[in-house]
Amino acid sequence: MPTSYINFTGKINEDISNKFMAACAAVIATDHPDCLYFLFSSPGGDVNAGVAIYNYLRALPVARLVMHNTGSIDSVANVIFHAADERFAAPHSTFHFHGVAMNLTGSNPNLNHSQIRELQSQIEALETKIANILASRCQLTIPDLQNLFLHGKSVDTAFALQKGVIQSVSQPQIPPNTKFYSLSFA
Repeated sequence: MPTSYINFTGKINEDISNKFMAACAAVIATDHPDCLYFLFSSPGGDVNAGVAIYNYLRALPVARLVMHNTGSIDSVANVIFHAADERFAAPHSTFHFHGVAMNLTGSNPNLNHSQIRELQSQIEALETKIANILASRCQLTIPDLQNLFLHGKSVDTAFALQKGVIQSVSQPQIPPNTKFYSLSFA
């Protein structure tokens, strides 16, 4: 079964999301792999871009999708990581969960009551979206996730293994003479 290995370490935003999906499409068109194996580490970023990558990865025409945490999976990167049915973590890697924040820089600092409620509604909707995806893909419950979001917590591989975030802890191994790509987007 041909496997293509893809390394990605980087922040998630709309531009990176588009480039990431285009790179995956190019790998599939070129290699026709049965398996895409991601060596993945990300500080997270934009929730909507992360959810778009998650849905894209779930739709790919490959028999197997594997994610291997090679450092830290933070924030919305957890959603992307959970697109794979097979998930692993390198020793000493971590997972970080926290609530959604809205960047208001450059916007009008004078918000009225209605605008504040609208922002709160958007934050709650994004946190619910993340929690529902994660709860459907591992043994973390909605209350578990709400607690992690509230307290902004990093967890280790033992916690991730116990909660089904990963299936095992292992050092990633890329076999010789294998198709290997490293995605780097400036």
